[in-house]
Amino acid sequence: MIDWMDESAAELMGVVEQLPQAPSPQQMRDLGLMDLCLPEAAGGIGMGAEALARVLEALAQHDAGSAAWLYGHGAAQLAWYGRGVPDGDAEAPLPGQRWAWPGFHDVGRHDWPCVDRKGLVSGRLSACLLGQTADAVVTPVRMPDGQLALFHFQVAQPGVVRQAGARFMGLQAAGMADLQLTQVGGQLQCDQLEARLQGLASQLAACVMAMLCGLMHGSLQTAQTYATERHQGGGNLLGWGEVRRLLAVQHERLSMAQAALSSALRALARPPGDQDAASRVQALLLQCGEAATALATDGVQLLGGNGYMKDYGQAQRLCDAWQLQGLMGPAAQRRQDLLALCLQA
Repeated sequence: MIDWMDESAAELMGVVEQLPQAPSPQQMRDLGLMDLCLPEAAGGIGMGAEALARVLEALAQHDAGSAAWLYGHGAAQLAWYGRGVPDGDAEAPLPGQRWAWPGFHDVGRHDWPCVDRKGLVSGRLSACLLGQTADAVVTPVRMPDGQLALFHFQVAQPGVVRQAGARFMGLQAAGMADLQLTQVGGQLQCDQLEARLQGLASQLAACVMAMLCGLMHGSLQTAQTYATERHQGGGNLLGWGEVRRLLAVQHERLSMAQAALSSALRALARPPGDQDAASRVQALLLQCGEAATALATDGVQLLGGNGYMKDYGQAQRLCDAWQLQGLMGPAAQRRQDLLALCLQA
């Protein structure tokens, strides 16, 4: 785990404090956040998943879409460089590039693009985070023998077509797009991928939890400010017992989610392949997702009709909360998988 008293960590938090409420991709690039998970050997900062989680938490307080944008970029880098810098990349560092990663999928179950006998990939990638503007994409693919592999390719090559894809109510700034691949060439990684994907799933779950915590913090801050400034029925809203109750419940849910995030980040320090730690992180993600959607719902309720006005952002946070908890696949399916593991234990 990162020592947050360390100079590099203090410098990172100083960078986070400089971020505007809705930073543009260029602003994140200028502050070095796009190279946060890129190894130093590839020209990046190399601070890893925990540092990314802390940055995402700060971003999601104001705009979960921007946080999801950076999450997709960081997820692709964490996946590709999970075992260090591959030989093919050693002489071609790629700092500053925009990387895309497919969202809303269970890696083990999804119908990924397939690799033919020539090593070329064909198929469809849906809901790629940052897909609208990405320079490179990292995605799981199916090898001819049915095994999973990781595939890295450049978007600006023949055979890659960007498509608009479905429009989501939440995460508007994430730049999602569908990609159609037809005999696309690139780099493949196959070694010990199952164990790597399990570790990656825990890292990404912690990052999603961080975004949920940031979103919850932003919703609670908006609700508190509104209740403090709003006068209705001859008095301040804070004088209403139901308003105070809702705020107290929101504080409790946020505290629980932040404790779950801290526990998940500690679990990342466990040895790779620790099934108990991986299951714990997935359980904490489910808990955090439920708390976030409940808090965001209360955040809309507390503002009454104004909760649906764009000026306050509460309705957008509610949509974002539902979208965030599905980034790693349907919550209902993940809940069933976790229950099956518990029954097998």
